[in-house]
Parts: sequence; structure tokens; C-alpha cells
Amino acid sequence: MMPREILGSFCEPVTVQGSVLEGPWRDGAYAYATNRCWMVRMPAFGMGSLIGRTPEHPTTASVAALYNKAPQAGFAPMEALPTVNPCPRCWGTLTVQTHACLSCAGKGKFEHYRHEYDCAPCEGSGRAWSGDSPSPQVRALPP
Repeated sequence: MMPREILGSFCEPVTVQGSVLEGPWRDGAYAYATNRCWMVRMPAFGMGSLIGRTPEHPTTASVAALYNKAPQAGFAPMEALPTVNPCPRCWGTLTVQTHACLSCAGKGKFEHYRHEYDCAPCEGSGRAWSGDSPSPQVRALPP
């Protein structure tokens, strides 16, 4: 995604016809975009086609004043992530043995009364999982 497209996703919806905030604009070395709730600023390098700031656009000084008045959150420690059980098919190895699905002959679909449906056993992939998961007695679970 190009920087202009990224900025455009923060702009005011086109439902407000004629608004100068429908697209990003350039002010000095930076490009801005806003939807009237959030404002994004990024270096304007390589965005020569942006329109310049008009009197309807917020000024850089007014944006800086709002930013300086906003409370600074800082960083907070993150909660410990819950432990997860390993995948019952690969047991954490990230590999599984598959073979062509016997129900659909590896096509992923089947016909029934001139209608085509996804194969339920292979979920439309055409591949079926080979074998049962190893039992916990044979393969130890990771700590």
C-alpha cells in the first residue's frame, strides 16, 4: 500500500460533500489526513501530488497545540499470555501428513443432483489428514 493510500484511509468519508478533509494534504515537510476524530501525520516525501494546505485545513500550530495538551499514556507492561495447548494434529511440529481425499478423489468438490458442493471431510481442500494424532504417551507435550 502506498503512503498516499494509507493516509487516505484516515480521511473523512466522501459523504460530507465538498469537504477539504476528503483527502490528505501537504503542509511543509509533512502530509496530513483526518476524519475529524483522528489525525495522522507522516513525512510527505514522494507525495508530490497532494494538495497544499488551504485556509479550511487545520494549521500545523493548532495541531501541535492539541497534541501537546493531550495526556501522554506511555508504555504499560503487558499481561502474561495464556499458555496454549499444541495443535492436536501436528503437536507443535507445524507439519502434518496428508493424502488425496478418498471422498472426493482429491477434487475438493462433489456433485449431487447436478449441483456442486464442497467436500465435507476435506473441507474443500482435496487433501485429507493422514492418521490419528500421536497419543500423549507416545509423544510428550511441550512444557
